[in-house]
Amino acid sequence: MICESVSMTGNVRVGVETLVQPQAVLHDVVVGERCVIEERVSISQCTIGSCCQVQSGATIHNSVVGNFCSIGIGSRLSGVKVGNACILGPNVVLSDGTVIDDNSSVFACTSNAQSWVVTPNINIKSHFEQFEQSRLALSAAASPQCLQKNFALKKKL
Repeated sequence: MICESVSMTGNVRVGVETLVQPQAVLHDVVVGERCVIEERVSISQCTIGSCCQVQSGATIHNSVVGNFCSIGIGSRLSGVKVGNACILGPNVVLSDGTVIDDNSSVFACTSNAQSWVVTPNINIKSHFEQFEQSRLALSAAASPQCLQKNFALKKKL
């Protein structure tokens, strides 16, 4: 489902069963299947894997995000490679050349605005079971502004 107020420019591909919520901005991106791109997210020149969640207000530029990842509210990524099955908490800021290995979690340290990486032993299965339940609930309750797309969306302006 792609909401009407989503801005899409350049080459944009959105996989099946992906929900893109209002006021998201997508420019030259590939987003995998079964993802949730929440409101006010900006993604440009990126590849986002399947079964990912990008939470409200996040900005991702010139980056690659693997499958089964969650990017927290207000996070900012630029020139980053995130492996599979990673969780980035709220307000994480990562820049050029940062590589996050598979099965990692990253959380922001509010006291000095830096980030730290915590590996391993994150319960990714539990997290994504909850994510799938939320995704299905959001899809079922989507506003009438959203248009059902049961095929990969390709738009080139």
